[in-house]
Amino acid sequence: MISIRTRLIGTYLLLIVLTVSLVEFGVYSLINNYYMTNISTILKSEQDICIDLYEQLYYNHDLYMESDTVADKLMGYTDAQLHLLDLEGRLLFDSINQYDRGGALLTFPDVGNGIITGMGLWQGELDSGEPVYAITQPLTIDDTPIGAIRFVTSLEESYSVINQLMVMLLLIGLGIVVAVFMVSLVMSNSIIKPLKLLANHAKGISKGDYSKRLVKSNNDEIGQLIDDLNHMSEELARTEQVKDQFIGSISHELRTPLTSIKGWIVTLRTGGGGGEILKSK
Repeated sequence: MISIRTRLIGTYLLLIVLTVSLVEFGVYSLINNYYMTNISTILKSEQDICIDLYEQLYYNHDLYMESDTVADKLMGYTDAQLHLLDLEGRLLFDSINQYDRGGALLTFPDVGNGIITGMGLWQGELDSGEPVYAITQPLTIDDTPIGAIRFVTSLEESYSVINQLMVMLLLIGLGIVVAVFMVSLVMSNSIIKPLKLLANHAKGISKGDYSKRLVKSNNDEIGQLIDDLNHMSEELARTEQVKDQFIGSISHELRTPLTSIKGWIVTLRTGGGGGEILKSK
């Protein structure tokens, strides 16, 4: 048999765990989206500045022959890893020399999309397992694409911050679950304790003990039940008293004639004529 206390506590815990899980999932999604949106906005803003500078000031430098010169002039405007690419997606310059020059980077989704559609975004992991965010846009001269510029930034620090926030959220959620568990214990006790008193009182009544009265602590449904049970005890006690009085009265009324009859029987058994008559019969 599953007790009421177990059902109450289990129900409270199930509801709060589901609620906390949904809230924390929603908060995690919001935090992650906030960080990724900010990173994307910052990278795009920095990249737009570099594109404008090239198109307005450094367009006289050939992107293919003077990629190092172009990159030197643009690297001061961003902390991200800088790639200069040709229209085939081949690497012309890498600010940290992670990839070999001339290697194709079209395997990354942002490169192909950036060259073809004018904007490419990608969030994923490198072969080393490092999480990164990349953005690629074309470089143009007189609205004619001549290559592409790509920014790549690591997400390890951002993920570290997000994970720390999630740990805090999990601890807060755990604290809420523990608090709800304690509250559910108190609430279940406030219900179970009066019910146990009612059950014991009902057992006493079933055994004929009508003298005890329960004291209600709250004016609720259980308090009303206690009042009704106390009233029932009073009525049963009154009925029991009436019954005892009735039996006592009947016993008294019957005892007097029975005593007289018993006296006459004794007299007749021990007397004169009456005894002879009885004997002859």
